[in-house]
Amino acid sequence: MVTEGDTLVGLRLADGSVLERDAIVVASKPHARADFLAPLGIVPKPFEMNDVEIGSVIDVEPTGATSVPGIFAAGNATDISMTLMASAAHGNRVGAWINAELAGEDAARAVAEHRAQDFERLRPGSRRVRRAAARLAPAAAVRSGPRRRRRRTR
Repeated sequence: MVTEGDTLVGLRLADGSVLERDAIVVASKPHARADFLAPLGIVPKPFEMNDVEIGSVIDVEPTGATSVPGIFAAGNATDISMTLMASAAHGNRVGAWINAELAGEDAARAVAEHRAQDFERLRPGSRRVRRAAARLAPAAAVRSGPRRRRRRTR
């Protein structure tokens, strides 16, 4: 770079000649810094435009999920064209997917535990077993008409 005081004059080339310019723009090559994920099997892939590598990104699904279950990525580590606001918005969206996945796992576990407890409490031939069987029976097998209520004695 050739300057006169604080003013840019141009750019000195390798052969010594000066290319006069008012401004110089330098492109960076952004790379996802994810070396710490390599032991897990996540390695950034090259990002190319017009057959020219211009950086690297972490490959993710639309939910932010990587190829390793439970590991997510978001922002400009997954798309180098994202600006600050787009990266923040993407992180927010991926966070919602992570929350949904965890909530779904918790709900499935709670339902399974509840069902297991219910069936453990049922005794063969008990009233609860008969009621459960009636709920699960086909519609044709269910008794029609009003139900009789037993009177409680005090």
